[in-house]
Amino acid sequence: RLHAMEGVTQYHARDVEAASGSLAAARSLLARLSVSDEQLAHLQAMGYSMQDARRALRFGGHSIEKALDFIQRELRRREDNAAKRKRRDAWARERRRYGRVENGRYVDVEPFDALVGMGYERPLAAEALRQSGNNAAAALESLLDAGRRDALRLAAALRAAEAASAHDARQQRRGRRGGG
Repeated sequence: RLHAMEGVTQYHARDVEAASGSLAAARSLLARLSVSDEQLAHLQAMGYSMQDARRALRFGGHSIEKALDFIQRELRRREDNAAKRKRRDAWARERRRYGRVENGRYVDVEPFDALVGMGYERPLAAEALRQSGNNAAAALESLLDAGRRDALRLAAALRAAEAASAHDARQQRRGRRGGG
């Protein structure tokens, strides 16, 4: 569009040679962007949207095989992004259940995953990190000590019971509002 507009402007400014060059550049770009109706119909018959088919043909250099490769890569990328979003959202919900550490932040996912990977239960690992201020080494030290581990287990159970009680109270309030 820019080259076409430049060409029109140059033509009206009586610079025919520059206008001709800009319009030729616009024609060249348009030729690269346009896709064959036959190829487009072929990809649409395979179940792809017109938008996805057109984009894939452009990125694939007007080759059906390369376009299919492009579409598959894009689908995998979208699925991976959706899975990452789902994991991130699930972690956000889960960490709210575990509470905040003393500095007001939530339990950090990296040391949490490391402790869970070592075989510790999720609530126990979260409580150890919460009590240690997200200090992975201190949390691990607490988990390795049997007495401290039992205290962490008790604290995690109390936190879970408090969360369940708060959830029940919220449900009851919602029930009263909805019924009255």
